[in-house]
Amino acid sequence: SSLLLTICLASMLCLEPLVHCAQNYEGELFWIYCPAAQHLLFPYSILSMGAMILYFLLLSDLSVFSTRVSAFALVCSRVISEVFLFLFGLCFFVAAFACAVSALEHDNPDFAGIEKSALQLFKITFGMFSGTHYDMLTAYPALM
Repeated sequence: SSLLLTICLASMLCLEPLVHCAQNYEGELFWIYCPAAQHLLFPYSILSMGAMILYFLLLSDLSVFSTRVSAFALVCSRVISEVFLFLFGLCFFVAAFACAVSALEHDNPDFAGIEKSALQLFKITFGMFSGTHYDMLTAYPALM
């Protein structure tokens, strides 16, 4: 990953808006929003994001110097797979129940279609479904 970080940083140097704006010096020193560099801002930000992630991944190698941090890193690496399994199971059940709710005969606009049903089921799961919408569900016993 250090080679990938080096490539990312070298690419960032080639796309650096400050370098491109230095040629078009218009009274503003260290100005990155000149017209010559406008098309480079988005690719530069993507490379910057990647470089920052790689920095933090390389920083995790320093966890061997502390037993507590090393144990924490080990637990996090083991638990993250369980979190992804939970999210996969959640998405599977939401998709299954969204398809089932869409097959029901009802007039509730919150559950009209698979994508709206899935959104409402995610809202129910995360506790973001409003109380007035719960009251509207009592009119449709099949949805309860």
